[in-house]
Amino acid sequence: MQSRYTLRILLNRIRTMLKKLLIALVALGVHTPLVAADAETDVQTMLNKLLPIAEDLLLDHGEFFPFGGAMKEGGEVVTISGIDGLNNDQPPASEVIEMLDINLRIGAENDQYYATAVVSNVNVVPPGQSEQTRAIAIMMDHRDGLSMTLVFPYVVKETEVELGQLFAKANERKIFDRLPAPAKPSGE
Repeated sequence: MQSRYTLRILLNRIRTMLKKLLIALVALGVHTPLVAADAETDVQTMLNKLLPIAEDLLLDHGEFFPFGGAMKEGGEVVTISGIDGLNNDQPPASEVIEMLDINLRIGAENDQYYATAVVSNVNVVPPGQSEQTRAIAIMMDHRDGLSMTLVFPYVVKETEVELGQLFAKANERKIFDRLPAPAKPSGE
């Protein structure tokens, strides 16, 4: 029960952050009416699937290799391993992320995916703080042009992962960068 309540609070925080991020994107000239509505729904759907996986891995192992997620037509979210095919049992996170990016880009170019995410375990200094902390970073790309990283600082307790204050930043398009940018509404 507490997990659903915590997830609801996080989704409200994410919704607020997305609105701020979308305002910033509009100021940068990256705006279509479809990005705000579709991307917000897709981000929430992907977070509902991917964030609990990261939390479970942290509870079970105290860490995790980066992994990916992709949204297919119809809204199905699939998870993608980044360590399959690598010749090393303990590859550096950067290699795993590179492999995930390649696989997600191929899927995007073949119209298999319209939203993607790479989830990794990182060290960050949250805004307004001076100490480094562990965080779950979720780098998201959407076919409609939204690209951002959501960062969830965390502390692992005995039976739960306690998430801190979410923060986000806009990214350059990465997975869908070879596809045409979304069209601007007529009259702009």
